[in-house]
Amino acid sequence: MKSKLKNFNISLTPTYLKNLSRRTKIIITSIAMSTPIVLGAALTLPGMGIESLKFISSVDDFIEKNIPKGKYVLKTSGTFSKTVIDGLKSSYLADVMSATNWSASEGTADKRRIYEAYTNLWFETRWGKVIEDQKSIDLYDVSKDLIEFDRAFAGIYHDFGYVNPGLTWIFQPGTLGRLFNPNLKKTEWYTNVVTKQTTIDQNTYNNSVISTGPGLTGVNVQNSIGANIVNNKVWFLNIQRENIKLLMEMNLGGLTGIFEKAPKDMNDIPPLAKVSDLYQPNFVRGIRTTQVGISFLFIIGPLSLIAGGVGIHLIKKNNPKKGDN
Repeated sequence: MKSKLKNFNISLTPTYLKNLSRRTKIIITSIAMSTPIVLGAALTLPGMGIESLKFISSVDDFIEKNIPKGKYVLKTSGTFSKTVIDGLKSSYLADVMSATNWSASEGTADKRRIYEAYTNLWFETRWGKVIEDQKSIDLYDVSKDLIEFDRAFAGIYHDFGYVNPGLTWIFQPGTLGRLFNPNLKKTEWYTNVVTKQTTIDQNTYNNSVISTGPGLTGVNVQNSIGANIVNNKVWFLNIQRENIKLLMEMNLGGLTGIFEKAPKDMNDIPPLAKVSDLYQPNFVRGIRTTQVGISFLFIIGPLSLIAGGVGIHLIKKNNPKKGDN
């Protein structure tokens, strides 16, 4: 009986492994058993966050090119200081409100109050001391901070997965349930994901955002379909362009002292942003890749480890070291 079992164990070893040394067999088996885990981690790591990262990078490139550091520097003191500060603060709130779909669950009156409180706290934390000390504010720095603000806000109030690696996203409450819901494509969450990555005609999107300004009190957004992330960012960048244009008109060639540094004429304001200027994220691809990665990590990987463990045990048993009994 023991002889039969031994022969059976030997038969489990692939032919190409039989002529290899004991150590080499163990190394090959160890690599094979760990490959699904490594592959699973590699597929899970990007998640939807990598798509957001590429999108954010394209926004960053637009800012670097068109709102460079030192080109538009505002004073926070003087006759029009309140107009400048109100305009800056309203930009943060307009960013949030325009990116919110007010016809969905994310756009309620209670949520609006929460968003306003968060925005006010962020603005005060970032710029309160600068304004108090009447230091100048570079619109380049404001634009960069708005990117960080977007990232933080999205992670808290939209979805953690949009701005974080897949490996941290999958351990958030409810994530696995969403990803492997048999009716995933029919869920509100999935529909929102698809809508966010979808780009529509920019004029159509612009007409969907109900707002006032830019003006002396900045920009005020009353309603928006939010969602379409590329369209929304193009709209916002162009609103910022209008803000700069308004401030330059009010500057009267430097007579009002709004700018510490400003272009000489209106021909030097930033160009209109276009959809083609920004990266088109594919969040659905991030979802699919994460699903495959999770399958490797938590299903195929453990089975591979078990099979590999058995294989190493058989290799050691059938290829004893010299001196082993």
